Amino acid sequence: MTIDTHVRRRAVAATALGAVLALSACGSGSDGAAEGESTEAAGGFPASVDTEFGKVTVEEKPETIVVIGSPLDVDMLDALGEPADVYGGWGPEDLALQTAPWIEGLYDEYAADLIADSKPSAEAVAEQDPDLIIYFGAGSPLDQSGFDQLTEIAPTYAYTQLPTHEDELDALGTLTGTTDQVEKVVQGIDDDFAEARETLSGLEGKTFFQGVTSPDGIYSVSGANHFFSELGLEPSKAQPTEDKTQTLSLERLDDIDADVAVIGGEDDARKEVEDDSRFDRLPAVENDAMVLVGGTETYLSMPTQIGPSSVPYILGKLVPQLEDSTLNQGS
Repeated sequence: MTIDTHVRRRAVAATALGAVLALSACGSGSDGAAEGESTEAAGGFPASVDTEFGKVTVEEKPETIVVIGSPLDVDMLDALGEPADVYGGWGPEDLALQTAPWIEGLYDEYAADLIADSKPSAEAVAEQDPDLIIYFGAGSPLDQSGFDQLTEIAPTYAYTQLPTHEDELDALGTLTGTTDQVEKVVQGIDDDFAEARETLSGLEGKTFFQGVTSPDGIYSVSGANHFFSELGLEPSKAQPTEDKTQTLSLERLDDIDADVAVIGGEDDARKEVEDDSRFDRLPAVENDAMVLVGGTETYLSMPTQIGPSSVPYILGKLVPQLEDSTLNQGS
C-alpha cells in the first residue's frame, strides 16, 4: 500500500465516520421530526412545513432543488420522483459516495463547495440558483443565523435532529408536491425490513452491539438502534440507548455481551480488537454472529440512514453475513 493510498483511506474513514455521527444526531425517531408536519393541503402549493428554525413555505413547485450534506434526502427525493438537481458538502464526490454508495446516480450534479469552514457557503449555494434548499448537518450543524442566510437565497428546509423516515418523507413530499408517493415509498422500506426479518428469524429478540474501532476505543451511536430494531434485535447493555455517541475503551472489550455484533474501522485499530485474547470469547463470536467490516464501510457498522435505497443496500451486505450464523440457524 502506498502512502497516498493510506492517507486516502484514512480520509475516507474520517469522512464516513463524520457522516454517520452527523446522521445519528439524537437518533432516528426524535421528537423534533414532528416539526416537519405539513400545514397546507396535501400535494398543493403554497406548501409549508414547520421546523425547529421556523415555518418554511414553498410558493410553487420547486424546479431546482439543492441538497447540502444529507445523502438521506437525496435518496428520498429520488424515490419520490423529484431527484436533487445539486448535491454536495462532503468534499470530493468520490468520498461522498463511499459514505453513501447507494446514492450514486440519484442526483444530477455534485458540488463540493457547498460547505466551507464547517458552515454552509451562501455564495456557493446562491450560484446554484435553487428554488428549494435542504440542509442537514454534514458534521456542521446549522444555527439560526446560518438558516436565515440560506433562507434569503431560497426557502430552506433544515434540521439538526434526524427524523424518522416516515416524517422525513412526509416533509419532503409536502415541499415537492409528491405526497401521493409517500405511502408507496414507506411501504417499500417496510417490505425490505420484513423480508430481512424473515430471513433472520432466528435472531428475533436477540441483543446487538455496533461500533467503529479507533485508537481511542470503539465508537457506537444510539442512532443505529432504529435500524437494528427493524431487524427484530434489541440493544445490549453496552449499546448506547440515549441520544449520544459512546466510546468503549479496549480495556472494556468483554463488556460487549451482545448476541450479535457489527464492528468496523480501519484495519490497524480493528486488528487490535481482533487480536485481543478476549475477542474469541465474545458471545457474538461464539454465535458466529460477529460481522467485521472495513474502514470505508462505516455505514454497515453504524447504519443510521433508513431510506428507500440505503435499506436494501445495507441489508444486502449485512443479511448474508448473519443468515448462516449458528445463532440464526438454531444450531
